[in-house]
Amino acid sequence: MTEKLIRFFIKDKSVTKTRLSYGRLTSFAGLAINLSLFIGKVVASFLTNSLAIRADAVDNLTDCFTNLLALFSFYASARPADREHPYGHMRLEMLLSLLVGMSILYLGGSTLVESVKKILNPESINFHVAAVIVMCLSILFKIWLRRFYTIIAERINSEMLRATAADSMSDIIRTSGVLLSLLLSHIFGINLDGVVGFIISLLIIKNGVEIIKDNVSILLGHGAYTKKGDEIMEYIKSFSDVIDAHDLMIHEYGGNNRFATVDLCLDANMNLEEAHFIADRIERKVQDKFGYRLITHMDPARINDPLYNKGRNNLENVLKKIGCSCAFQDLQALKQGDIIRLSFDLLVPSKEIERSDDLVDRISDELKLINPAYEPVIRLQSSFSNKLD
Repeated sequence: MTEKLIRFFIKDKSVTKTRLSYGRLTSFAGLAINLSLFIGKVVASFLTNSLAIRADAVDNLTDCFTNLLALFSFYASARPADREHPYGHMRLEMLLSLLVGMSILYLGGSTLVESVKKILNPESINFHVAAVIVMCLSILFKIWLRRFYTIIAERINSEMLRATAADSMSDIIRTSGVLLSLLLSHIFGINLDGVVGFIISLLIIKNGVEIIKDNVSILLGHGAYTKKGDEIMEYIKSFSDVIDAHDLMIHEYGGNNRFATVDLCLDANMNLEEAHFIADRIERKVQDKFGYRLITHMDPARINDPLYNKGRNNLENVLKKIGCSCAFQDLQALKQGDIIRLSFDLLVPSKEIERSDDLVDRISDELKLINPAYEPVIRLQSSFSNKLD
């Protein structure tokens, strides 16, 4: 069904227009289903006098608002990059996804209040077959809608559709609970309308919090210490000419507008053209494989230089001597007259960075005791690696 709809409605193959077409398709499909479910559940709530069904109907009306918001987000984010916004407008989709999360939170809070009232002052529930049919159809439609949103969200990398898919999952859970309470009330005479509404409202609130958290995380900027970041780093290090790689940074602006930067350690004996060829090849390969536009910075490494190896051994011994749990990278040892310039990045666990004021001086003093010619140039850098934290 999903693939048939896609083939029928998605005709234009350009990236921007295709994304917009997908947005229209999902928004109108969701709007048609949610509006139908809202009308059906309103009728069912009057037939049964059920608060839980009424709350479920209100949620479907909220979903209609979400579908319209999603449609607007696709149009807004489809605007091309301009001079003021060179990375495009895709992040508007994430901002609007926050509104979806907030609306879910509001719905969960209001349902929670009504459920508590219903627990304290229970009202009789009237069983009606039509209500059961409406709830069953609702669950089936929402299962399909969630899968529909998820498939297209992955295809076009849409945070808005991921949020609406998560919302559909909460709808499935909530409606299933409402149906269960209706059946238990009829079969055993147990009125669980308020209790089920209370449990469902907590699930709704949890879902809203997760949507807000995920989108705020993207807007603040994802770290590179993720599964995807690890995969990219391992891939970069797999190239035979790469001695090491570090400082991977990932920047996402929505959709396929994704960037990454990384430092490559290459043999210092390479000429500039050779180093550029290797870096350019890695950038293209990463973009083809992972979809990130990679920008590389090249660090020269003299791994066969006695001066470099001596400096490395001395630095490792100093860190052991002072009991430092830090690592280091981008070590450079350069002799300038009577001075040996020893420069490197000191990777300090993120939890300890504020307590490392005297660390640079201690390491510098110890290195100079080993060799007075050393002139350490140390740059402190927070590390979020599990190996250090």
